[in-house]
Amino acid sequence: MPTFIHGKGTKVYVDEFSMSPWINSAEMTMSTDTSEVTAFDATSRSYLKGLGGGTVTLGGMWSADTDGSDEELHALLGNATTPLISVHEGGDGIGNRAYERIGALSLTLRKFI
Repeated sequence: MPTFIHGKGTKVYVDEFSMSPWINSAEMTMSTDTSEVTAFDATSRSYLKGLGGGTVTLGGMWSADTDGSDEELHALLGNATTPLISVHEGGDGIGNRAYERIGALSLTLRKFI
């Protein structure tokens, strides 16, 4: 039987910066490349596990305050190092599940009218 966790306590970090005060949705997709390596005489297919990949999509509010989401995220754009993005289900305490991904950061600005 699955154990459900409410999203209220979720913590989101981009590098060492907590984005939790501004983030209200987080979605992660993970995938692994597979290559078929079946020989001619084989009676069933064979595969090799390849490289893993994925995306993290975060949604939330924009904040122009000092140390707000806008300031922290824009400082990372174009940075030579790739940020570590962490999503901690149920909070960032010991024993809680966390998903982490290192990768390029891109921002999508949306205009609401």
